[in-house]
Amino acid sequence: MVTQELHRAIKQIRGERQIMQDMKAKMSITVDADLVHWIDAQVKTLRFRNRSHAVEVALRKFLESEVTVWKK
Repeated sequence: MVTQELHRAIKQIRGERQIMQDMKAKMSITVDADLVHWIDAQVKTLRFRNRSHAVEVALRKFLESEVTVWKK
């Protein structure tokens, strides 16, 4: 069961996501080659716009799961 606090936290994250779309910061990462190949394949299928989008989606999902675990 999802609590009201969790709903508020998720809403806040989603609201911040909208604000952050205008406030992007460039960064460089190093990942295993097999992950890069998987990301590139997903981009080709149009699941993600580009590599950055794939990483951003993964990090957002991770953040949301952390909020869920933290609130339990």
